[in-house]
Amino acid sequence: MEERIRTLLKEKNYKILKIELSEMNNSDLAEILEEFEPSELVTLFRLMKKDDQVEVFALLDPNFSSESINFFTDKENVF
Repeated sequence: MEERIRTLLKEKNYKILKIELSEMNNSDLAEILEEFEPSELVTLFRLMKKDDQVEVFALLDPNFSSESINFFTDKENVF
């Protein structure tokens, strides 16, 4: 599934990616997302439902979460 997400992300096929993310189990999704770069996570989190964003973020490894928070809050990375 990770490769499928990477492919859709690379192709900027956000409509299908949004659907596929919403159909995934949040614990599985959290595990997969830990393999992505923080810059990719910004896009992926924006495609998720708010409730899923919160749950997935809570399920991420704490070290990974803190790195991601730093990236998300860095003004240079805000779109």
